[in-house]
Amino acid sequence: MRSAFTVHAYEVIQTRMIINPQDLLNLLDKDLCVPLGYEQGTNKQHRLFYSIDDRECFVAVQDTANGEIVTVLPMQYHNRWKVSPQAESLAIELVMPKPRLQKSTNGNRKTPLRLMVIVLDKDSKKIAFHLEPLVMEDYGAGINAVVANAQFHKELNVLVAAKLAGQKLCSVTLIVEKPGLRVQRTTLCYG
Repeated sequence: MRSAFTVHAYEVIQTRMIINPQDLLNLLDKDLCVPLGYEQGTNKQHRLFYSIDDRECFVAVQDTANGEIVTVLPMQYHNRWKVSPQAESLAIELVMPKPRLQKSTNGNRKTPLRLMVIVLDKDSKKIAFHLEPLVMEDYGAGINAVVANAQFHKELNVLVAAKLAGQKLCSVTLIVEKPGLRVQRTTLCYG
């Protein structure tokens, strides 16, 4: 299905968003979004996506019968379903560049541990960004070992504090990708 805008959706994007409309069409056509569900009795699917340019998540309401994007809603106006922090993290992860695996000095591959942080700014708007990847093996043999490692949490607090400028921490998603294995992720939520 090829995506296209209704006049209303195009006007919303042009007046309220930074993302280039063609970039949004490409993002939806490549399915770089999280399906949230369908409006009852219609073909209107709600699709969560992250705009790198706007630095926030939005919901595209798209008619799957013809590909038309009916409207695009900021998160604060989307009230059809509750969107979990994990869904937001996945939407962000889908569009963020992935780090390359590095080799250690002894020739063994290091496993990058990507850290995606979501904070609330002074206007309670969610902003997401990646921290520099860490090396998973420095903290344990798997994602559960990393989460249980006190040194990891100490270093994470330092890394996050250096990036927070009057913003409130919402969550940190740890993402581990090893060649040949499925992606592992876990989200640490903060009050």
